[in-house]
Amino acid sequence: MPVLNTGQTRLSPVILIGPSDITLLKPAVLSFEHTAILESSWKLNLMFSEDVFNWKSILTYGQENISTPIYLQFNNQQQASILVG
Repeated sequence: MPVLNTGQTRLSPVILIGPSDITLLKPAVLSFEHTAILESSWKLNLMFSEDVFNWKSILTYGQENISTPIYLQFNNQQQASILVG
């Protein structure tokens, strides 16, 4: 589990995908439930780790662009999707 700083909250389950050296041949969509409130001023980050200890933020929701390899989408039914590829 990621160690969170003061003012941070985990809003979804931790999802393990592996092995860590896997290479995707096509884009993939990962969908999961979350508890985020989307009408707030929260800053939503996607975090990544190759082990269980060294987590880092790799994407902030709303800052995706044409060159980011990951796209994050939330809806009001507490469902999130990540497009990787």
